[in-house]
Amino acid sequence: MKIIIPMAGRGSRLRPQTLITPKPLVPIAGIPILNQLVSDTIKLVDEPIDEMVFIIGDPIFFDEIVYIINKYVIIFNICLKFFNKKIII
Repeated sequence: MKIIIPMAGRGSRLRPQTLITPKPLVPIAGIPILNQLVSDTIKLVDEPIDEMVFIIGDPIFFDEIVYIINKYVIIFNICLKFFNKKIII
């Protein structure tokens, strides 16, 4: 099974938290939103996940998000792919 996780918003409604922290890494109850999302997705899906695709919008935080995802998801042995969706103003 392939899972696509879009994370392409700027997080403007979460300001000031998202001025220096990417929206997916904002902690809720001490746990980054992204960690909870990936963990819950893996628990709720009934079949094995072969691939997770992350669509990351803000190029400023792209490398930081990719680093955190790779660090966290490696324990689940899932193929990861990352795409950068450019934000046009």
